[in-house]
Amino acid sequence: MTWWKLNRVNYGSVANRSGECSRAILRRRGHAMSHSILKNLRLPTVWQLEADRLFPTVFKGEIWVLGGRLKSQEILRRVWIYNPARNEWRAGPSMPKPMDLLGVVTVGNKIHAVLESKYFVYDGATRKWQRGPSLKVPRHALALYAVGGRLYAIGGCIVPQLEDSPAVETLRLTR
Repeated sequence: MTWWKLNRVNYGSVANRSGECSRAILRRRGHAMSHSILKNLRLPTVWQLEADRLFPTVFKGEIWVLGGRLKSQEILRRVWIYNPARNEWRAGPSMPKPMDLLGVVTVGNKIHAVLESKYFVYDGATRKWQRGPSLKVPRHALALYAVGGRLYAIGGCIVPQLEDSPAVETLRLTR
């Protein structure tokens, strides 16, 4: 299993011209809206995150929030799970490495989390995180989507120079 590079993204319509690629990508991906919704769900008080540092996905009818960054700048491995039927939060299975500005998507019984050269998959059947293949172009604040049995890692910021990345990579998912 390996990532393949595809056509480039034109950032004229995605990121603003001031070089704030991370914030632009996060706004485009809806994290600002996600944060306001999650804030109304009363986040656990031990998890006081900055406004654009929440990385949610829906998994098995619950909202899973992965990683992020505390106001103290500590990058987290934590996972919090919101159960809407009970209107309560609980701790989930911590990620193998701390991750902030990651791309996250759910496909079937698995959660995919990608950041720079780190790619982890949470398997709902085994309840364990596993490592996946690294991106060809390591970057953060990327958009991660699943379509037709493939993951697409789009855009983001190249590290360490913090430049907008036009990269689009795809990974065929195995069953």
